[in-house]
Amino acid sequence: MPDNKHAHIYSRDAVLDSYGGSSTYVLWLAGQLRDAGWTVSFFVLRGLWPNRRPWFRVRLAAEAFDAIVVPGHIRIGRYFVQLNFLTPWLIGVYTAAASLFMRLVRCLSEACRPARGFFARKRASALRRSPWNLAPATAREAGYAAGQIRTAGPALVIASYAYLAPIFEKRTQGEFTSLILMHDLLSRHVDLLRSHGQPAPAPISFQDELSWLRMADCVVAIQPAEAAVVREAVKPSAVVVVPQGVRPVEPGSATQPGRCLFVASAAAPNADALEYMVNEVWPEVRTRVPWAELRVAGTVAARHRDCGRGIDYAGPVEDLEAEYRAAQVVVVPVRFGTGLKIKAIEALAHGCPCVSTPAGVEGLAPEALAAVLIARSATGFVDGVVRLLTNEQERSSLSASALSAVRTCYTSEKCMEALLEFLRNAGAQGRGHAGPRACPEVPSVCE
Repeated sequence: MPDNKHAHIYSRDAVLDSYGGSSTYVLWLAGQLRDAGWTVSFFVLRGLWPNRRPWFRVRLAAEAFDAIVVPGHIRIGRYFVQLNFLTPWLIGVYTAAASLFMRLVRCLSEACRPARGFFARKRASALRRSPWNLAPATAREAGYAAGQIRTAGPALVIASYAYLAPIFEKRTQGEFTSLILMHDLLSRHVDLLRSHGQPAPAPISFQDELSWLRMADCVVAIQPAEAAVVREAVKPSAVVVVPQGVRPVEPGSATQPGRCLFVASAAAPNADALEYMVNEVWPEVRTRVPWAELRVAGTVAARHRDCGRGIDYAGPVEDLEAEYRAAQVVVVPVRFGTGLKIKAIEALAHGCPCVSTPAGVEGLAPEALAAVLIARSATGFVDGVVRLLTNEQERSSLSASALSAVRTCYTSEKCMEALLEFLRNAGAQGRGHAGPRACPEVPSVCE
């Protein structure tokens, strides 16, 4: 058994920024492990797959890990550049030229609006044609991970998502402790995508998902309800609940009157949420509060290029903290999804009054639910936004409740208790599937 505090995290997805929930979660978890004395190396397995992009840029991950490795790429500052074939470079040059052209088009007069709409639709269509790759880890991925593990000898190996569990199959007894970050129930997530007419990968059966989860020593669930679904079925693997922790930030005086904020990645549930907000909620909000402004931050804004109607599609921004400080209201109009809506927790951490759908607060602790206006219809959502924009006393009350809930349930120290306890016990007793864990049941956060 390795006597060290070196951890490997394996993922198919490059953690490019902090807009997507899973990326934010991995960045946070890596930071917490480093604070606990671990060195953390991050391996991006998508470098082993055919890739049309010749390069990509990481915004935040460069500082979050001790090392980032992408097979077949060389790192130049914040950029990872593909080396192995010419086609991606030609596509990349075309993409860069198209992006420059789009910027020029957006600067032209109103006569160019139809062209802008055409290219925006093409880009959104391209995003929707890229379904999530949930196939189980290939022999090439498992072999690559095994080679890295043999070379470095980490004490802890983490798979980001259950479908990467086959990287654990060939390990020897006691070689390392293995963790799977569930993020959410994949089988349910895929079913929800399909039932809402969204692009989705091939269906995953719940039994297949459980078989992957059983390959790990410990399953890390992001919220108590999903942990309860799998806890008995994956024994002897342990299951711990680790929501994302946040740091409470007292709201300042920089809020802009009428400013509503929506922060999200380009994932399908978020794209659907934005369309719902823009088409079914926002027009009535503007009718009742003419000075209201909706600011959309994150890659979800790439799907929309319309201007006017009091909507600012800011896209990726350098400083999310400033966005939260400026917002009077944060909206979470997500109509379906699984896991934990991390952007809702971030908003609460900044003392931002929130209006959300029921799906947007799924998995939150009761204390946090009490700090959110939950709207079950478009009309209810409009009423909630208008109430908060026009009632300073209610905004202040919800802000105080939000910060109290975060201090009670979502500090990083609170959220990491269960996982750090498991790791301490695993280190004391050896690693690998030697039978049921003696790790005590650690209560879920705020259950």
